[in-house]
Amino acid sequence: MIDYFKQMNAFFENDVAELYQLNNSEVALWCALAHINNKARGLQEFRVASSVLTRKSGLKEANFFKTRNSLNQKGLVIVKSGKGSTAATYQMKVLYDLSIYSVDNSSDNGMGNSNDNSIGNGSGNSSALSLNLTTPNLTNNNNNDHERARTFWTKNVQIMESPIVLENIDKWVQDFAGNDELVILAMKTMLDNNVRSYKYMSKILQDWESKGFKSVSDVNIYEQQRQAKKQAKRSNFQAQQPVQKETLPDWAQPGYTPEQDPASKPDGGLKASLAGLKKLRQEHGI
Repeated sequence: MIDYFKQMNAFFENDVAELYQLNNSEVALWCALAHINNKARGLQEFRVASSVLTRKSGLKEANFFKTRNSLNQKGLVIVKSGKGSTAATYQMKVLYDLSIYSVDNSSDNGMGNSNDNSIGNGSGNSSALSLNLTTPNLTNNNNNDHERARTFWTKNVQIMESPIVLENIDKWVQDFAGNDELVILAMKTMLDNNVRSYKYMSKILQDWESKGFKSVSDVNIYEQQRQAKKQAKRSNFQAQQPVQKETLPDWAQPGYTPEQDPASKPDGGLKASLAGLKKLRQEHGI
């Protein structure tokens, strides 16, 4: 079983890319294989379709097979082609639990011997760099809590994350006494806010740590209380607002009786006309 974190950490800390003289395509494919192996729970041998690897690594199909063959020749990956439409199987070289890289000055013919840990440049007169690899100890090291937090991050946030970030995630799990559920909840909170940043998640955990939270239930209780206070504050604000009374016009008041227009009374129109005519005659002395 291969430990994903240890494998990635060893790859970068031991400058494996430089040691094996890997190009960018080879590094991308190796990282994609490491990620798939992690999803396969670190099995020594796993099967994955070429289409998946090209998508994960960003390689074109024509370059993919050339790159895969190069990794196979350099001993970092052992490839077994599948029959027919069956996907190929892969075995990854374990890079952690290494002794010091040593330089063998004896003459070697490169990759042609049975020791697949030796890396040469194909020249018969070159010296070979050899990796003294040991089989990883399969005993339970109680890292399941760290594994769950790291797996959630690599699956939902960043597939190919740097070992430094993964190591910091482990430290957060340790700070919360191995409670990985609290760290995973911080990741979910981060994603709920449409953010994918370790720094953002770290701020959330710092806030929870300062408040003394020890479990997910502590966070839930705090959030319930915070929402209740927020709702109460909103209700108090609305209650304190003055009630504005609207003054209704006379015609809208209860019991209002409109005055009758003189012209609307019986003979009212005729009388008004005669009065007006009389006034005009007086003004003009008629």
